[in-house]
Amino acid sequence: MTVNNDNQQAERILQLELLIEQEKKQQLLIEKEKEEIIQQGKIKQLDLQLLIEKEKTKQKKEVERINRMKLQHGLFSASSNKSQTLLRNHVDFYNRYVNGNIHSFDIISLFNNNNYSNDNMINYIKNYFKRFVPCSEITEAQIQNTYNTVIINLLKNFKDSTSLQYLATTNQNYLDNCDIDCTFIFKNVNIDKDNQNQCLKDFVVCLGELKSPTFSIDQTLCIGQLLQYMTTLLKIQNREKIYGFLTNFQYMTYYYVEKQQFPNLYTYYKSQHIKMFNYSCKISSINTTTTEQITNIDFNENGWKLFTKFLTMNNDFYQYTALYINPSIDLLGQRYNIKKKLGNSLSSMVYLLKKNENNYSNDDLQCLVMKICTRSLYLHLFKNEFEIIKQLKQLNNPNKFNLFFEDILNSSLEGRYLLFPNELQPIESLTLIQSKQLIDIIQYLYDCRIIHRDLHPNNLMLDYHNKHLKLIDFDCAISYEVDEMTIDLPFEGTISYAGEKLLNFFSKSSFRSIYEVYYAYERTYDLQCALNVIMIMTNDEINDEMISMKSLLSINERISELLKLWQNIKKTNKIYSKLLDLINNLKQSSDFDFIKQELKKLFEISNIC
Repeated sequence: MTVNNDNQQAERILQLELLIEQEKKQQLLIEKEKEEIIQQGKIKQLDLQLLIEKEKTKQKKEVERINRMKLQHGLFSASSNKSQTLLRNHVDFYNRYVNGNIHSFDIISLFNNNNYSNDNMINYIKNYFKRFVPCSEITEAQIQNTYNTVIINLLKNFKDSTSLQYLATTNQNYLDNCDIDCTFIFKNVNIDKDNQNQCLKDFVVCLGELKSPTFSIDQTLCIGQLLQYMTTLLKIQNREKIYGFLTNFQYMTYYYVEKQQFPNLYTYYKSQHIKMFNYSCKISSINTTTTEQITNIDFNENGWKLFTKFLTMNNDFYQYTALYINPSIDLLGQRYNIKKKLGNSLSSMVYLLKKNENNYSNDDLQCLVMKICTRSLYLHLFKNEFEIIKQLKQLNNPNKFNLFFEDILNSSLEGRYLLFPNELQPIESLTLIQSKQLIDIIQYLYDCRIIHRDLHPNNLMLDYHNKHLKLIDFDCAISYEVDEMTIDLPFEGTISYAGEKLLNFFSKSSFRSIYEVYYAYERTYDLQCALNVIMIMTNDEINDEMISMKSLLSINERISELLKLWQNIKKTNKIYSKLLDLINNLKQSSDFDFIKQELKKLFEISNIC
């Protein structure tokens, strides 16, 4: 994509955001008019209710119109996030998004309740800067090296007073190729230094930018740069708020960015300038050239007290919510490094851990996989997965369990993460052998009276060591009692790969959200989903149709189109139709053999063996 195209997209996004902002202002005017009407007693309560409903309808239609505009321009949230991120000109970013949208706040009063900062910290910093030798020009590199040394050692020496650790990240380019100077993460997170670009952005708590004294930190270039980095992080981490700072050695200014109610709209806040050093200068002239040499640097204690307070605030202050972790949780940082990110979903992010060089324990595996919860809202899913895996281990053949599923080695005390022994590989298509393996996995679940409820291609992984397909992510799974054939529960999982029974049910139901609707899950539910997944992962035409449906705005539209798709395949593909009949008439575990036999015919007619 060219720079011009990026800027054109950014222009269209800005127009849409301005349109949304105008709608907000219009709504405020409407509310004001309503209040005046009530006070004047010009209409009765019934008339007022009709007016409110009329305005709601009008607003809903306008939102739909804006969504259609976004669809026409391909500017949904993912695209607009990318366009704003691609806006590399920091002055342009400032002019488009910050100018007129930045407010003042008092940093001193914000830190008033901090009791963790102490005189020992200030004395440590003061003693370090006594060794600092003034020179005619302090470069940005010198400032970077100085801050790196001071902050790293400060946080190490006073680790009991802070929740943070400091990473010098100049030239790391871990945030969409952005060169961020100062990065802070929680002190219990240990990321492999050679692979920071892989996953560091998920763990950033706050950040800072360093400039030389020749730069004014009031320049729109400097402010735009910092705020663009902070905004990009908010988008990536799906957070509500983030703090940062900008310093040129002599002064420091604090900032924070807050996410607004509407998508891709943010408000910016700036503190007063805080003096960090006082300079004494000597002016000399040589051959008509005048130079200014710094002869003395005086440490400003009050400015540094504020900075140590910023570094020692309670961890809740920073409002880090990308992952449901805090500095007191044991993330195995003493034994393992986080090497790379393996995947993510709404409820979790998954990382590969590698054993530390200094870890000589024979009991620790060389690598582990850690699945971390993203919100407290999803803790019950992690606990459910832990319990379901425990049931699968106890109820059937242990050899098959190790072939079909990943064991959970451990869980944190509160269930905020799960540990698995192996790194599995994603797959994009299925062979006949792998498709039969999937049917074997579903048969195992059937025999254990468990259904997965969230079967889709991303939950099918390949274990290269055992050369076998594995099914993962049992957070939505449920178990049946011995005599139960169906169980009524709120719908969970992905509807795109569901069978015809469920799609028919939803097509005839009225609902605000599909996740509020109770469905009578039959014991063959996973088997219907597995067949559809096999069809999609072995047929490019069906896969393309599924991809095209993702652009549909309405869930009702998607359900209707999915139903048409599978009904059409049922009419035109006799083997698929026969497989559905076998599933619908399945009575016992041995009937799975007939399904695998018929599955072979499906591959033969498609020439996809």
